[in-house]
Amino acid sequence: MKNLYLSLLLLMGFSSSATHVVGGEITFEHVSGTFNTYRVKLCIYHDLTGIPLGNTQNISYSSSCNAGGSVSLALTNDPNNGDTLSSAYGCAGSNQPGSVYFAQSCYEGDIILPTNCSDWLFNWNTCCRNPSISNLQDPDSKGIVIEATLNNNFGQNSSPQFLSPAPRQFCLNVNQPIVWINDFVETDGDSIFVEFGQPTENGGTGNNPVPLPWETGYSMTNPFSSLNGVFLNSKTGSISFTPIQAEVAVVRIDLSEFRFNALSLSWQFVGKTSREVQIPIVANCNIASVNWSTQADTSGGMNNDTLTLDCGDQDILLGTSTPFLSSSLSSDGSDFLIYRSDGTLLPIVGASSINSSTNFSSVIKLALHDTLNFNDTMYLVSHIGSDFNTLTNYCGFDLPSGDSIVLVVKNCSGIGLTEGDERMHTQVFPNPSSHKFRVQFLQGDVKELKVYDLRGQLVMQKSISNKEAGIDLTDSPNGIYILEIQASGWSESMKLLKN
Repeated sequence: MKNLYLSLLLLMGFSSSATHVVGGEITFEHVSGTFNTYRVKLCIYHDLTGIPLGNTQNISYSSSCNAGGSVSLALTNDPNNGDTLSSAYGCAGSNQPGSVYFAQSCYEGDIILPTNCSDWLFNWNTCCRNPSISNLQDPDSKGIVIEATLNNNFGQNSSPQFLSPAPRQFCLNVNQPIVWINDFVETDGDSIFVEFGQPTENGGTGNNPVPLPWETGYSMTNPFSSLNGVFLNSKTGSISFTPIQAEVAVVRIDLSEFRFNALSLSWQFVGKTSREVQIPIVANCNIASVNWSTQADTSGGMNNDTLTLDCGDQDILLGTSTPFLSSSLSSDGSDFLIYRSDGTLLPIVGASSINSSTNFSSVIKLALHDTLNFNDTMYLVSHIGSDFNTLTNYCGFDLPSGDSIVLVVKNCSGIGLTEGDERMHTQVFPNPSSHKFRVQFLQGDVKELKVYDLRGQLVMQKSISNKEAGIDLTDSPNGIYILEIQASGWSESMKLLKN
């Protein structure tokens, strides 16, 4: 019955009579030059169909050293509905049952703490949670607590600051684990440990948070229904999982800060920031986010599969159809290979992301070892780099290995690669190809050609009697192959790329 009830709730969406708060976080920053003044920021994530949150929010602060008090924080963005987070539903179809249109409303204000203490608690709470939540018991009768902790006995401290918005929604029709990026920056140089946290509600007296019970099959470290479990990177905050059913999951992650004490030669806890959010898992992905690609970066927009380069260029600018995580780009350029028309590689010596927003970018700059000297038609191909991945986009999907665009080099005084290299006896096109290659012999009496895979196993062999031959690798897996040609008086080998 529970699965039927959940399905009905997902179809109905959120109740229209609530604020539709789906989570949030509290961060704080010590105001330079003051003793105990902290600028506190509360970001509340909510459904756009809910009641507007208002221009102010009250936040309480308390500790075992002092009763504290409360402060009114002022709204810093759109007073009506907050800032719409289109990226939250860019990964999954926004018209799916259970889909949510998210917004972010942020509030800021200063709190002057009366004394130092080891357990200052900043607290904001509200009621009530969405009834369609799958992983908590009786969610519509439970409240929401957003909190942060400060220990300023070891010096003033600023919390980590999140760089990517929390609200996301993911989808079922994926063939790889989803990576949910929760990136952050820590300005004090403290050591950060990331772990799953326990969702809570306000217990009443003293704003004491009360842990909420999980539904059967869920737990703090397994908040999703996932094929092979849920994995949290304790250093980066990234969460990896493979969803297996439509649901609405509450997830909390805690960022705990530790500072080395030179007097005691030990690590001291100095603060904790928590992020909590509801994550809808819907049926269908946004296909454009799954099947994303590299594209030519042109003034007319990044929607071209062919990039024209000039003789003398030593840098190549590429675009991506979906923003990618800048840290997933290998700085040595090994995420990409460039094949000349003769099958040889054009060396890449570096790569960087430009025009980045927070930790994401849509433009890549590749640095070449040498300037381009010959007219040629080349192929740039995505590749698993030295960091053991290609690129990862905002939605957590990897760029497919073998994704390619054409690079055309022009204006080299009419000199092409074949004219500048007298050793070339053969041309292959297209290369890369999805399955069929055309081989043209420019000179000599060719006797035989052979194709090997990278393990050295013979894939095909042909006797040649004319100036052209066809190679069909339809039944062979994608990858790199070696073409060997034997002729009277010469032999030649080159790479073939099937993608």
